[in-house]
Amino acid sequence: SPTFMWAPIGIGIASVVLLFAVFFLLLASIEKQRTAAAAKITGYTAQIEEALAKLTREENAKNEFISMLAHELRNPLALFENSLELLLLDLRGNPNAARLVSVMRNRIWTMARLLDDLLDTSRVTQQQFDITRTRTDMRDAARAVVSDVKTLMASHRHTLHAIIPDHELPIEGESLRIQQIILNLLVNAAKYTPDGGHITLELGREKNSIALHVSDNGHGIPTHMLPLIFQPY
Repeated sequence: SPTFMWAPIGIGIASVVLLFAVFFLLLASIEKQRTAAAAKITGYTAQIEEALAKLTREENAKNEFISMLAHELRNPLALFENSLELLLLDLRGNPNAARLVSVMRNRIWTMARLLDDLLDTSRVTQQQFDITRTRTDMRDAARAVVSDVKTLMASHRHTLHAIIPDHELPIEGESLRIQQIILNLLVNAAKYTPDGGHITLELGREKNSIALHVSDNGHGIPTHMLPLIFQPY
């Protein structure tokens, strides 16, 4: 009878279909687990990359801070060096005092060399640092620096002419940083101007801005270096 002939065949097909269904469900489950595992790995990789990027930024910021600090400390040391040299000349009749000043001078030279080493090993990309902004008068900053560099100028026999107006020149900024900028300009002018030179600092208002001009009769910056003067070191 056809009934007895087709029943086994129908049961066999159903078993095969069920087997394939179970197989595909198993494959789908495996693929789902693989996709989930891949997503987790991708997430972990992104977290690791983000952590490494953060460490790199922090390391660069730290190195930049050290480099900037070393650069800013180097110029005040130059003033100390010149002051001690002149002091030694005045103490030639006092051996004990001269010996103490000589020791101080040698220690300053050592510090200067260490700071130079920091500058050589800390050349990194520019980072942003917090600055405490307060209202300050640019004239006060300029006068303070002009007073500080008198000894340095005298040691090179330079004539420093400071042109500072009588009216207030208010600015929002950090007074110490402003003084460092002016100090760097004057120290560089003294350093690269032949002895007996003339250096001028002029401070004033130009339209809605405050302008600071430092000029000297030295050799100046080579033309090919002008595009690089605002790059760190």
